[in-house]
Parts: sequence; structure tokens; C-alpha cells
Amino acid sequence: MSGRIVLTFLLWGATVSLLAQSPLEQKWMSQWRPSNAIPEKLLAGRTMVLHTSNFSDEELAMAQTVFQQTGIDVVGYFDVDHVLSGVDVVRGFANYFNRRQIAFLALLHKDEKGFLISVVSYNRKPSLTDEGAGAWQVRSVSFREALIVLYTTASRTLKRENFLVSELPEQDLRVGFIRGDRQEICLPNVRSVRIAVPRFANPVENDSLAAFLKTHFPVKYQLVDPDLSDRQLIDQGFTYVLRFLYTRGALAKQLLQYEIKPGTTLATATYPQGQLVVKTIPAQAYVYKFYLKELEYSTFVLGSQWDADLTWKEALLNHIHVYRADRRL
Repeated sequence: MSGRIVLTFLLWGATVSLLAQSPLEQKWMSQWRPSNAIPEKLLAGRTMVLHTSNFSDEELAMAQTVFQQTGIDVVGYFDVDHVLSGVDVVRGFANYFNRRQIAFLALLHKDEKGFLISVVSYNRKPSLTDEGAGAWQVRSVSFREALIVLYTTASRTLKRENFLVSELPEQDLRVGFIRGDRQEICLPNVRSVRIAVPRFANPVENDSLAAFLKTHFPVKYQLVDPDLSDRQLIDQGFTYVLRFLYTRGALAKQLLQYEIKPGTTLATATYPQGQLVVKTIPAQAYVYKFYLKELEYSTFVLGSQWDADLTWKEALLNHIHVYRADRRL
């Protein structure tokens, strides 16, 4: 591949201003620091690509062609909002990445301003990358030009050790995170079980969560370290954990295996005055959806209504009201 193309707008190996991003992508990337050096063993290890949802199949195929010619052994492609949508989801992906012996993550970002490619080391943990991890980045108004910079940089500076690299991107890989049953019901004995409620990382939000639960959550609960595994929670005597997904509404429904009907909005159950009022939310808006997870057998108890909402307080209050409407609280 020739590198003799004039780049119309390009910054690489330096600090780049981030393009408009999903809140999940932005939070993840905020942990990184820009690096002038592309990862040393990129052409020796395996890579997983995460990308924004607006990439076409043709663009991903173009990327795979360049990766293959460069010697970057890409195992598969996933929507970044899918991977980062919740604790249970990202833990499932970390286990999958570990089984596939992934060493690096490549993030492909696209918006109206252009394209951003980032390459960073994978840490084999649910956080995916370490705090302060060095990320090599290239930005351009042309995806092809950004890929050429990746190709030329890697080819000039790294020793190629990957030779059997697939020409076609794997885009339909299935990584399940619901290992047990899923039930669209309200937990009948919710008042009698011990429920773990993971704290937020943000101290201000955490204080708000504690006050909210004290006012609205009349069950046996305890705030816990968000990094505790399901087994550790079981060992501490908990039966269920309260968790949520935070991602695009349509994607949240897909991940939780709801029936998805065509349309640009989703109907959510709200109870502004204690009475059911159906509220419509754009299907691509970012929403919170709470559920209870039974820890021993990984059963997901989703509630009897779709009750996702734009803020965690609204979504959790909806979820509690669904239980009250079902006379479980």
C-alpha cells in the first residue's frame, strides 16, 4: 500500500481533541494519556476492534484490509456502546477477550468532523484499560488516510510477527452475559432477600444514591464496593444485586433480550403521580435500565414493565414504582 497520499487534515502521535462521543466512549477514553509510540507488540499479539455504531460494513471491511496488510491480527468487531453498557456486560466481554488471548484494543470513532483511530493495550480486566494507559491516536477527515497513517507507522517501527491474519472482519460474534434465566417479572419475595447495591464511583452521585435509597427503597439492601465479584457478594450473604445497563435504549432492549419492534421511539412505564403514564423516549437516546440479578444462578429479574429512563434516579424510581404497582413493595 502506498503512503504517498497528501493528508487534508491529520494529527498523529500527539494530543488530539476528542470528537463528539457517546458518554460511554468519552468516559472510557478519559482514562488514557496520548502516546507518541504505537504499542510495541501490536504486530505480534491479537487485537479486538471496538467502533461507534455509525460505521458501514464497507468501512469496516476497508479497515480489516489495512489491518491484514499491516499484520494487525484483529479477532472481531464490536459496537463500543455494547461493550461498555454495564457491569455484567463488560465483565462478560473481558472473559471473552481473555479466552481469545486479546492483547490490544483498537477504537474506531466516526462523526461529522471525521475519524479517530486509537490503539491501546488491553489489561485483561473489566476496566479493559489501565488508568493512564498510553493510547496512540490518529485523526483525519478521511478514514482511508487515517488507516494509511496506521499502516505506515506500524510498518516502519514494528517487527511483524502475525502472518495469518483474516481478510474479512468478524462482525456477528455472540458474547452473552445472561448465563441463567431472564424473567420479565417483579421478584415476588423482594422484601425478604438481601440485596447488594453497588456504589457509584463519583462521590457526589454516591451520596445522592444513598439518600435516594433511604427514601424510596424499602427492602433489605446494603451499599457495596462496585468491584466485588458475584462470588464475593454471595460470600458476604447477598442473594441479589441491583444493577443497570446504561446505553442507547434500543441496544439495551436487545442486550436484555426483549422483543424489539420497529420504530424511532420506545415506550417506558413512569408513575409521576403514582399512576401509570407511558412516556416515549427516542430509541437512540441513552437510558438507564435497572434489574435485579440473582447471584448464585445468574437469573436476571427485569421487572414486569420496560421502565428505562434518561437519568438513573428516574429509571430507578420507575423500577420501584413497577414493583409497587405489582404489589411487591
